[in-house]
Amino acid sequence: MNGKIYRITEVVSGFFVLNLLWLVACLPVITIFPATAAMFGVVREWSKDSGWSSVESFIRYFKANFLQSLLIGLLWTVFGAILLFDFYAALQMDDWLQLTMFLLLGIGVLIYSLTSMYLFPVMVNYEASWQTVLRNAFLIAVSQLGKTFLCLVIVFFMLILVLYLPVTLFFAGSVTAYLVYTVCRRGFDRIEALKGLSKTDDSL
Repeated sequence: MNGKIYRITEVVSGFFVLNLLWLVACLPVITIFPATAAMFGVVREWSKDSGWSSVESFIRYFKANFLQSLLIGLLWTVFGAILLFDFYAALQMDDWLQLTMFLLLGIGVLIYSLTSMYLFPVMVNYEASWQTVLRNAFLIAVSQLGKTFLCLVIVFFMLILVLYLPVTLFFAGSVTAYLVYTVCRRGFDRIEALKGLSKTDDSL
């Protein structure tokens, strides 16, 4: 019983400390993306059953992914701003043209949202250039639609939870990252398994 209580305490404190580190690192605003990449890096270690420590790992991932995550984050923010601007512009158009624009923008928002789910998991799971990260995040998101929509549901649910129960803010970020990465990792494993099968077939 004491062992189980200790284990639960260790897990809860791990999520709390990681979430606190993430919130503090996000305070300058511009560091939101490096902080989020660092958080996903830590939960990646956790998913490998590497203990529940977070401080040293968070700092290491923050430094290692700082430039790339900052660049990708800024680009992604620009893309999001363009979509918002286009929606505003579409409101000023004639009805028939407005409907066409809304359909196109709806597709764009869907692609943007799906790809967003895999940005940070891909970044911390593979060593690749920022162009490759963006491309792979999109390709994996589209090829694993079921898992991608599950990630969206998780993020949406956690946002609602924080909205109606603000105290969960002290755990919501790290718990969301852990759940999203767990789902994404299954997508990674499936892709790797398919690659292995393809190689086997080719050798035959």
